[in-house]
Amino acid sequence: SVDNTPIIRPLWFDAPSDTSLYSNEHEFMLGDALLSSPVLQKGETSHSVTLPGPEVWYDYHTYNQMSPGAVTVPVTMASMPLYIKGGSIIPLKKRIRRSSSITEKDPYTLIVALSSKGTASGDAYIDDGSTFSYRDSGHFSHKTLTFSDY
Repeated sequence: SVDNTPIIRPLWFDAPSDTSLYSNEHEFMLGDALLSSPVLQKGETSHSVTLPGPEVWYDYHTYNQMSPGAVTVPVTMASMPLYIKGGSIIPLKKRIRRSSSITEKDPYTLIVALSSKGTASGDAYIDDGSTFSYRDSGHFSHKTLTFSDY
């Protein structure tokens, strides 16, 4: 993180005025865009998730849009509730590989999760993945990605 913001953080970190999030100890944000709500109970078949407002959310696996608030979702031990915050763009390499070095020439996929206003933004950062050239020589690419339906 450039500004020392933790990459993994509790929900209240991004919404400190929402005191209802203070007691939520099992869900967390991964960066600015992803909310994880891991299944922690053996045999659990439904799982309660809190999606903080005011923005819409999207199920990571189905891309179905969801309103903020408390929701109950079906789960198995092989599933993990994961949500994308509306207004986010997430660059991914989606090909499954045995080694991250093999993905170097794989294409990027952009997940664009529109906000309730029809906009989204995110960042793409790319370096060689194996040296300190990003720091020592400035060999990296950082792009801000934006989408608006104008």
